[in-house]
Amino acid sequence: MRKNFWETGKVRLRAMEEGDIDLFINRRLSPDSIAEWYVDKVRFPGSEKNVRENTKDWLEDCSKDDKRIFVVDAKDPSGETGPRWAGVLDVWSADRRSGVFRYGVNFEEEYRGKGLAQEALILVLDYYFNELNYQKASPFVYSYNPHSQAFHRKFGFRKEAVIPREVYSRGEYFDIVYFGMFKEEFNRLYSDRLWKPKKAP
Repeated sequence: MRKNFWETGKVRLRAMEEGDIDLFINRRLSPDSIAEWYVDKVRFPGSEKNVRENTKDWLEDCSKDDKRIFVVDAKDPSGETGPRWAGVLDVWSADRRSGVFRYGVNFEEEYRGKGLAQEALILVLDYYFNELNYQKASPFVYSYNPHSQAFHRKFGFRKEAVIPREVYSRGEYFDIVYFGMFKEEFNRLYSDRLWKPKKAP
């Protein structure tokens, strides 16, 4: 049984610290940044100052109400080294009244396909559904990101809607694909992986 809610055998979720900001900004400034392909437009080149200011604004906005940014650290199975930054999972929209939240997932290339994103998402959904009592996760994916669509289908999300030609970028129009999962669906699918506090003897 896990002792720490935010940690499994593979991953540890934590808040973004000051030292992580430089790492995140360097990835954004990299000409090969995969993150830039997951936004809905090609941006002007950003100076380090502008990217830093935008990042701090984003961090501030995602610390309000129930919105949060989680750094996902990959744990070394051998225990020889400490956890290493694997990616970010950010809950960027959380509506208490309707009980619906949306999130984004962005993992480093070397940590994809290893089950880490799934483990991180289970932790976050468990918390929002069973601790904060949200009733639905409703992420959306751009149609030019087939990997994210496949990830959500495999996780157990339902494809709820496709909004045609909602995004224009790189000379083409793209769809937005909405996925959904209710609290009871998640709890049924992942009942054996949910955290339970250890009972006192």
